[in-house]
Amino acid sequence: MQADVTYRIRMPHRAGTLAKISTEIGAAGAVIGDLATVSSDSNNSIRDITVEPNGADVKVLAKAIERAVPGSRVQILPDRAVEWHVGGKLKLVPTRPCTTLADMRLAYTPGVARICQQVAHDDGELRRLTAVGKNVLVLSDGSRVLGLGDLGPRGVIPVLEGKSIFYSAFVGLNGIPFGLDLRDVDKTVELCRALRPNYVAIHLEDIAAPRCFELESKLQDQLHVPVLHDDRHGTAVVAAAAVLSALRVTGLDLKNLVVGQIGLGAAGYTILELLIQLGPKAAIAYDPSADAVGRAGALGAEFMDTPQKVMERADVVVAATGRSKLIDPSWVRKGQIVFALTNPSPEIRPDVALAAGAALASEGSSINNVLAYPGLMKGAIDANAIRFTAAMKIAAARAIAEHANVDDLLPSPFHKTLHHDVARAVAKAAKAEDGVTVAP
Repeated sequence: MQADVTYRIRMPHRAGTLAKISTEIGAAGAVIGDLATVSSDSNNSIRDITVEPNGADVKVLAKAIERAVPGSRVQILPDRAVEWHVGGKLKLVPTRPCTTLADMRLAYTPGVARICQQVAHDDGELRRLTAVGKNVLVLSDGSRVLGLGDLGPRGVIPVLEGKSIFYSAFVGLNGIPFGLDLRDVDKTVELCRALRPNYVAIHLEDIAAPRCFELESKLQDQLHVPVLHDDRHGTAVVAAAAVLSALRVTGLDLKNLVVGQIGLGAAGYTILELLIQLGPKAAIAYDPSADAVGRAGALGAEFMDTPQKVMERADVVVAATGRSKLIDPSWVRKGQIVFALTNPSPEIRPDVALAAGAALASEGSSINNVLAYPGLMKGAIDANAIRFTAAMKIAAARAIAEHANVDDLLPSPFHKTLHHDVARAVAKAAKAEDGVTVAP
């Protein structure tokens, strides 16, 4: 996976200079991702241009820019992602100032003794008077990190820190990242049981199938806390939201359409489950795994023996296979809705699908589960829910779709009210279901 590169370019302050630079970047096959002005005067400008190289030789491109713009100088800056991560992405900070002796006596001894007695045998008071009510364990063994494969517990920690940032920034929860050097499901459950006094929910991330299914199920059944498998539930909710938005844009009604799922792994199975819950005319699916046949059948979907047959019959297709370029453009039907979610290279690129006749197409980089998981978790915690149900996930998908602009399938993750609105919708759905919530 080639990292983005940032060029710092000192260029003559003349009309057409940026156009020449853009032309060279495009000719190399690279794509401009960001542009920022560092300084400018009547003679020269200094600008940072970040590009996606897409296979372009970074140094050769720098020289090409200098040749195209006489008088320019190009510097390749250090990897911004590496610089951004120096020191880690998280730190613990107090929620109250502690600057005087009186503050210290409240925060610790003697004041804390009364609090200890209040929370020792009362979970409601523990949530109210400590951070426990906002603490989410963010766990992974690193066995399936992004599209990078098995990097182990150390390799997944930057991902877990990233997930934790958005819990804090969007809904005020404390994501506590743990990269576990442990791949035994029962031992992991016992570890989480031992840590149980310290948290109210668990977020699972980047754990390979089928272990991820077993771990989620056992944690859910034995610890009675909401367990959010983000690769599964978060991705499925955002995909369902994208489908709902696509139906709004195209003016189609799902009850008259066939939905098709290609790939029934952790994400694909749950996407299919949610799409069926939304009420299509029919559902079909494909996966090369023999186990997937049973999983699809249990949901009421008809199993196809090739992905091409799914494309031939389905009006709405979601692919989550991990296989780049799996979908041949000739399989796309006119008016079809196609979402290809494999990162970083999808089953079919959106522009290719659109050129082949698709009415709408999108890819995994646009269907980002950060739109879903903060609100999903906050809603479950606020409702004192002990599991995530299909109704809760559909409520989240509808809330996300409702926040999309007229011309967009999905809203920005930085929408001011999105995540709290999703949380309220999820909490409402949880409280409406018997056996999902418990007394605090």
